[in-house]
Amino acid sequence: MARPAPRRSRGQCWRRHERPAALHLPHDRRRWRAYPLCHHGDSAKPRPGPDDLEYSKRAMARDQLLVMNALGFDRFGVAGHDRGGRVGHRLALDAPEAVSALAVLDVVPTRHAFENADKDFALGYYHWFFLATGNGIPEHLIGGDPRFWITSRMSARHHGGTAFDPAAIEEYVRCFDQASIAASCSDYRAAAGVDLVHDSEGGLIEAPLLALWGEHSFVGRHYDVLDVWRSYATDVRGQALPCDHYLPEERPDEVAAALAEFFRPRPSGTARDPGRKPPA
Repeated sequence: MARPAPRRSRGQCWRRHERPAALHLPHDRRRWRAYPLCHHGDSAKPRPGPDDLEYSKRAMARDQLLVMNALGFDRFGVAGHDRGGRVGHRLALDAPEAVSALAVLDVVPTRHAFENADKDFALGYYHWFFLATGNGIPEHLIGGDPRFWITSRMSARHHGGTAFDPAAIEEYVRCFDQASIAASCSDYRAAAGVDLVHDSEGGLIEAPLLALWGEHSFVGRHYDVLDVWRSYATDVRGQALPCDHYLPEERPDEVAAALAEFFRPRPSGTARDPGRKPPA
């Protein structure tokens, strides 16, 4: 997470449009950083390989870790919405020495979702299966009208709260070029493939975990979110917010307040110490 900078390559849901949650974070001595995942916004979009390893959550988590280390942070809190939450989950497992606390927004673990899939899941999360289809099918169909894909997906998952800013919609559409479409499909193929292999390695998140979700979202209506996460982490807390899937856009004030409290600096050596390296 970050205090926004005047760039268009930040993660879209945390950006300056639509009164996003990032703008409501406290302007104190803490350092907030927001970075888009690989293939989001204006970030790099490597050509997908045969096993989609480039878009595994492990690879994207490693990217985030390297960025933070390059900036001089060896221990830090992580917050992620949707795909970002899944990358944060993997980062907390692969680099527990780096992640002091983890906040996940409107997700349950990928493995849990697939292992408990039913008719409602297949209909509500049909895009998980559609985007993971091979032979270029989703890339070709979405590429014919990417604006329709973006606007239909966003309008179907919004319930109350702050309305989407038209400028933000245009930014989502601008970023969703052919390379981004191909990379997005690879992301979902990885989720249904190599990510599950990595998830089968097991492990519990030992850092404190905050789960926030929309009470009207599929996640909020179909899972006991805290109970699910307690099978994957040792220290879990959280709450529902009166919105659908897009928490940072729909409820920016509440999201910012929850994150600010959760990541509030603790005395050095506690579980949520931000742990910045001293200057070289």
